[in-house]
Amino acid sequence: MKFKILAEILLRKWIEPRREMILTDLFLSFLALVFLVLVAFLIYVNCKSQQSLDAYAQDCELITENQPMIAHRCNCSSFIICTVNPPVLMSCPAGLHFNQKIQVCDYKMSAKCVPETGCPPS
Repeated sequence: MKFKILAEILLRKWIEPRREMILTDLFLSFLALVFLVLVAFLIYVNCKSQQSLDAYAQDCELITENQPMIAHRCNCSSFIICTVNPPVLMSCPAGLHFNQKIQVCDYKMSAKCVPETGCPPS
């Protein structure tokens, strides 16, 4: 019984007057947590994609003025734009392959793309 009275006094005297402040603090803490998780995710994704493109940076040194893009070694539906730093990985529309010769996404039989052996399964 004394505990119930003590809890009621605590609720009326301390928690109720500060209720709005407590809820605001909880909400701001939640927003900060969401923001930190989002930033960590974006950093992770950016670093991961950059690591995968680092292998192509050397290939980009072989580009010519007429061929500024290179085909992805393992995925015929992807290509790398080498005229920007860092290189940018792009994808062809569904059903098309990158044609290295004419530098466009093309029909599979025209592109004649053959992925390198030893590529990880996609």
